[in-house]
This record gives sequence, C-alpha cells and structure tokens, in this order.
Amino acid sequence: MNPRLRRQAVIAAIGVALGVIALAYRGPGRQIVRGHVGDIGATMLVFALVSAAWRGPRWARASATAAIALAIELRQTFAAAPEDVVGTMVLGSTFDAWDLVAYAVGIAAAWLIDRAAPPT
Repeated sequence: MNPRLRRQAVIAAIGVALGVIALAYRGPGRQIVRGHVGDIGATMLVFALVSAAWRGPRWARASATAAIALAIELRQTFAAAPEDVVGTMVLGSTFDAWDLVAYAVGIAAAWLIDRAAPPT
C-alpha cells in the first residue's frame, strides 16, 4: 500500500475506533463522551477521506475538513433534524458550539498524525 494511503488508513482507523468507543461507552458523562469524542473521531475520518482523495497541502486538507464540519453544524442550526437514525448519526440533530471545539481537536489530532509520518 502507498505510504500516503497507509497513513490515511491509520488516521481513519483511529477515527472509527473513537466513534465505536463513543457509541459503546456507558459510564459517567456518557452524553459528553458520545457527543464530543464521536465528533473528534468523525472529523479525523473526514480528514483521512479528504486526504486520501486529494494530495493538496496539509493546511488545505485541514481547511476542507473544517469547512465540511462547519457546514454540518450550520445545517443543524438552520434545518430540521433528520428523522432517521443514520441521518442523525451522520448529520447530528442540534447545534452545539462545543462540537466546533471537538472538530478542531479532531482536525489537530489528524494533522499531527499525518505530519508525524515520513513524507511521501
């Protein structure tokens, strides 16, 4: 596998793992973990997908990821919540400013992992 794609696969796997952990967690602070840890993982997954599809500079891939995340959050602000479980999982249901913080953490984590790997 191409080293660049391998790096994105690792970032995607971490993002998916965080999402699974967030969904499975049943302990204290469940709503916070589910909402925000899941958002961190989702944003890492989006960064990996954008990076796998586009070889642009890291800052541009991070900016594209942020734009996608912001568009989803704005959609939550101005549109009705999805009525199905999948739509709610992908697009969320309500605006939460803390989601923007979670998105920034996810993008930063993906950026650092991407940067730590040797250049291709």
